[in-house]
Amino acid sequence: MKFEKPIAANLESERDVEDKLLYPLLVGDTPSGLGINPSQVRGQKNLRSFVIGKGSDQKSYIPDYVVVHGSLPVMVAEGKKPGADILGAFREARLYASELNALHPSGLNPVTRVLATDGNRLVAGWHDQANPVLDLPFDEIDPYSTKMSELVNLFGAETLNRYYLSLLPHFKPVRYWKPVKLVGGLSKQKEQLPINSFATTITADFGHLFNPQLGRNDDT
Repeated sequence: MKFEKPIAANLESERDVEDKLLYPLLVGDTPSGLGINPSQVRGQKNLRSFVIGKGSDQKSYIPDYVVVHGSLPVMVAEGKKPGADILGAFREARLYASELNALHPSGLNPVTRVLATDGNRLVAGWHDQANPVLDLPFDEIDPYSTKMSELVNLFGAETLNRYYLSLLPHFKPVRYWKPVKLVGGLSKQKEQLPINSFATTITADFGHLFNPQLGRNDDT
Protein backbone atom coordinates (compact mmCIF):
# COMPACT_ATOMS: atom_id res chain seq x y z
CA MET A 1 0.00 0.00 0.00
CA LYS A 2 1.52 3.29 -1.07
CA PHE A 3 1.42 6.09 1.48
CA GLU A 4 0.12 9.34 0.05
CA LYS A 5 0.60 12.24 2.40
CA PRO A 6 -2.63 14.18 2.91
CA ILE A 7 -3.01 17.88 2.28
CA ALA A 8 -2.17 19.72 5.50
CA ALA A 9 -5.38 21.79 5.32
CA ASN A 10 -7.43 18.57 5.45
CA LEU A 11 -6.06 17.67 8.87
CA GLU A 12 -8.51 19.53 11.06
CA SER A 13 -9.17 17.14 13.96
CA GLU A 14 -7.49 14.41 15.95
CA ARG A 15 -9.42 11.79 13.98
CA ASP A 16 -8.17 13.34 10.73
CA VAL A 17 -4.58 13.03 11.95
CA GLU A 18 -5.08 9.43 13.06
CA ASP A 19 -6.94 8.21 9.97
CA LYS A 20 -5.40 10.30 7.20
CA LEU A 21 -1.79 10.59 8.36
CA LEU A 22 -0.69 8.36 11.23
CA TYR A 23 -2.21 5.00 10.28
CA PRO A 24 -1.43 5.31 6.53
CA LEU A 25 2.14 6.28 7.46
CA LEU A 26 2.53 3.17 9.65
CA VAL A 27 1.27 0.70 7.01
CA GLY A 28 2.38 2.50 3.84
CA ASP A 29 5.12 0.92 1.77
CA THR A 30 8.65 2.14 2.29
CA PRO A 31 10.27 4.55 1.62
CA SER A 32 7.20 6.81 1.81
CA GLY A 33 5.78 4.87 4.81
CA LEU A 34 7.06 2.52 7.50
CA GLY A 35 5.92 -0.66 5.73
CA ILE A 36 4.28 -2.30 8.76
CA ASN A 37 1.76 -5.06 8.05
CA PRO A 38 -1.76 -3.84 8.94
CA SER A 39 -2.34 -7.06 10.92
CA GLN A 40 0.41 -5.94 13.29
CA VAL A 41 -1.21 -2.60 14.10
CA ARG A 42 -3.65 -2.69 17.03
CA GLY A 43 -6.15 0.14 17.40
CA GLN A 44 -7.73 1.51 20.57
CA LYS A 45 -10.61 -1.01 20.57
CA ASN A 46 -8.09 -3.82 21.04
CA LEU A 47 -5.92 -2.13 23.65
CA ARG A 48 -6.15 -1.99 27.42
CA SER A 49 -6.01 1.25 29.34
CA PHE A 50 -3.40 2.14 31.93
CA VAL A 51 -3.36 4.86 34.55
CA ILE A 52 -0.40 7.10 33.70
CA GLY A 53 1.03 10.24 35.24
CA LYS A 54 1.11 11.37 38.84
CA GLY A 55 -0.95 13.58 41.08
CA SER A 56 -3.28 15.93 39.23
CA ASP A 57 -1.84 14.73 35.90
CA GLN A 58 -2.92 11.14 36.54
CA LYS A 59 -5.39 9.75 34.04
CA SER A 60 -6.54 6.61 32.27
CA TYR A 61 -4.95 6.46 28.85
CA ILE A 62 -5.06 4.36 25.67
CA PRO A 63 -2.85 5.29 22.70
CA ASP A 64 -4.12 5.30 19.15
CA TYR A 65 -1.99 2.39 17.98
CA VAL A 66 0.39 -0.27 19.26
CA VAL A 67 2.53 -2.20 16.79
CA VAL A 68 3.04 -5.86 17.70
CA HIS A 69 5.24 -8.68 16.43
CA GLY A 70 4.05 -12.14 17.37
CA SER A 71 2.56 -11.50 20.80
CA LEU A 72 5.05 -8.77 21.70
CA PRO A 73 4.31 -5.04 21.54
CA VAL A 74 7.25 -3.14 20.05
CA MET A 75 6.04 0.41 19.33
CA VAL A 76 3.42 2.90 20.55
CA ALA A 77 2.02 5.56 18.19
CA GLU A 78 -0.12 8.52 19.19
CA GLY A 79 -1.99 11.11 17.11
CA LYS A 80 -3.28 14.49 18.32
CA LYS A 81 -5.20 17.33 16.74
CA PRO A 82 -3.17 20.00 14.93
CA GLY A 83 -1.57 22.45 17.33
CA ALA A 84 -1.74 20.08 20.33
CA ASP A 85 1.17 19.62 22.72
CA ILE A 86 3.19 17.16 20.66
CA LEU A 87 5.88 16.64 23.29
CA GLY A 88 3.11 15.99 25.83
CA ALA A 89 1.69 13.35 23.48
CA PHE A 90 5.16 11.81 23.13
CA ARG A 91 5.45 11.69 26.92
CA GLU A 92 2.04 9.99 27.28
CA ALA A 93 3.04 7.36 24.73
CA ARG A 94 6.31 6.78 26.60
CA LEU A 95 4.45 6.28 29.88
CA TYR A 96 2.11 3.79 28.22
CA ALA A 97 5.10 1.94 26.76
CA SER A 98 6.57 1.69 30.26
CA GLU A 99 3.35 0.17 31.57
CA LEU A 100 3.36 -2.39 28.77
CA ASN A 101 6.97 -3.24 29.50
CA ALA A 102 6.14 -3.74 33.17
CA LEU A 103 3.97 -6.71 32.16
CA HIS A 104 7.08 -8.57 31.02
CA PRO A 105 9.94 -10.11 33.03
CA SER A 106 12.36 -7.73 34.74
CA GLY A 107 14.98 -6.40 32.36
CA LEU A 108 12.96 -7.23 29.25
CA ASN A 109 11.38 -4.16 27.66
CA PRO A 110 9.96 -5.07 24.25
CA VAL A 111 8.33 -1.67 23.65
CA THR A 112 11.34 0.47 22.81
CA ARG A 113 9.92 2.83 20.20
CA VAL A 114 7.45 5.71 20.52
CA LEU A 115 6.00 7.95 17.83
CA ALA A 116 3.65 10.94 18.03
CA THR A 117 2.24 13.46 15.57
CA ASP A 118 -0.18 16.37 15.54
CA GLY A 119 -0.28 16.58 11.75
CA ASN A 120 2.02 19.60 11.68
CA ARG A 121 4.97 17.73 13.11
CA LEU A 122 6.05 14.16 13.86
CA VAL A 123 8.40 13.15 16.66
CA ALA A 124 9.88 9.72 17.34
CA GLY A 125 12.20 8.29 19.95
CA TRP A 126 12.79 5.73 22.68
CA HIS A 127 10.61 4.74 25.60
CA ASP A 128 13.34 5.53 28.14
CA GLN A 129 14.44 8.94 26.81
CA ALA A 130 12.54 12.15 27.47
CA ASN A 131 13.45 13.85 24.21
CA PRO A 132 12.67 12.49 20.73
CA VAL A 133 15.59 11.49 18.53
CA LEU A 134 13.73 12.61 15.39
CA ASP A 135 11.60 15.69 14.80
CA LEU A 136 10.01 15.98 11.35
CA PRO A 137 7.98 19.00 10.27
CA PHE A 138 5.11 18.15 7.94
CA ASP A 139 7.12 19.06 4.82
CA GLU A 140 9.80 16.49 5.70
CA ILE A 141 7.38 13.57 5.91
CA ASP A 142 8.50 12.80 2.38
CA PRO A 143 10.40 9.84 0.83
CA TYR A 144 13.14 12.20 -0.40
CA SER A 145 13.74 13.70 3.03
CA THR A 146 16.85 12.72 4.99
CA LYS A 147 14.87 12.70 8.23
CA MET A 148 12.20 10.47 6.69
CA SER A 149 14.94 8.04 5.65
CA GLU A 150 16.18 8.00 9.26
CA LEU A 151 12.63 7.39 10.47
CA VAL A 152 12.26 4.36 8.19
CA ASN A 153 15.68 3.03 9.21
CA LEU A 154 14.92 3.27 12.94
CA PHE A 155 11.17 2.62 13.05
CA GLY A 156 10.36 0.80 9.81
CA ALA A 157 9.12 -2.77 9.39
CA GLU A 158 12.49 -4.33 8.56
CA THR A 159 14.11 -2.88 11.67
CA LEU A 160 11.17 -3.91 13.86
CA ASN A 161 11.36 -7.45 12.51
CA ARG A 162 15.09 -7.73 13.26
CA TYR A 163 14.45 -6.36 16.72
CA TYR A 164 11.66 -8.88 17.33
CA LEU A 165 13.92 -11.76 16.27
CA SER A 166 16.55 -10.55 18.74
CA LEU A 167 13.97 -10.83 21.55
CA LEU A 168 12.96 -14.42 20.84
CA PRO A 169 15.89 -16.11 22.68
CA HIS A 170 14.72 -14.42 25.89
CA PHE A 171 11.41 -16.26 25.64
CA LYS A 172 12.78 -19.74 24.88
CA PRO A 173 13.14 -22.28 27.69
CA VAL A 174 16.68 -22.71 28.96
CA ARG A 175 16.43 -26.51 28.75
CA TYR A 176 14.48 -28.73 26.39
CA TRP A 177 13.04 -32.10 27.34
CA LYS A 178 12.21 -35.03 25.11
CA PRO A 179 8.86 -36.67 25.90
CA VAL A 180 10.72 -39.84 27.00
CA LYS A 181 12.59 -37.83 29.60
CA LEU A 182 9.36 -36.55 31.08
CA VAL A 183 8.24 -40.11 31.92
CA GLY A 184 11.51 -41.25 33.44
CA GLY A 185 13.74 -42.09 30.47
CA LEU A 186 14.82 -45.55 29.28
CA SER A 187 14.74 -47.13 32.72
CA LYS A 188 11.03 -46.37 32.98
CA GLN A 189 10.40 -47.66 29.48
CA LYS A 190 12.01 -51.01 30.33
CA GLU A 191 10.39 -51.32 33.74
CA GLN A 192 8.28 -54.50 34.15
CA LEU A 193 4.77 -53.57 35.14
CA PRO A 194 2.92 -55.79 37.68
CA ILE A 195 0.11 -58.02 36.43
CA ASN A 196 -3.21 -56.25 36.28
CA SER A 197 -5.68 -58.76 37.79
CA PHE A 198 -8.70 -56.85 36.52
CA ALA A 199 -7.38 -56.84 32.97
CA THR A 200 -6.57 -60.55 33.22
CA THR A 201 -10.15 -61.36 34.23
CA ILE A 202 -11.58 -59.27 31.42
CA THR A 203 -9.29 -60.97 28.92
CA ALA A 204 -10.34 -64.44 30.11
CA ASP A 205 -14.06 -63.67 29.98
CA PHE A 206 -14.28 -61.62 26.80
CA GLY A 207 -11.14 -62.36 24.84
CA HIS A 208 -13.11 -64.43 22.30
CA LEU A 209 -14.91 -61.29 21.19
CA PHE A 210 -11.65 -59.92 19.88
CA ASN A 211 -9.97 -63.18 18.85
CA PRO A 212 -12.28 -66.09 17.84
CA GLN A 213 -9.27 -68.44 17.92
CA LEU A 214 -9.39 -68.31 21.72
CA GLY A 215 -12.24 -70.74 21.41
CA ARG A 216 -15.88 -70.90 22.13
CA ASN A 217 -17.50 -73.85 20.44
CA ASP A 218 -19.79 -73.36 17.45
CA ASP A 219 -22.89 -74.16 19.49
CA THR A 220 -22.34 -71.21 21.76
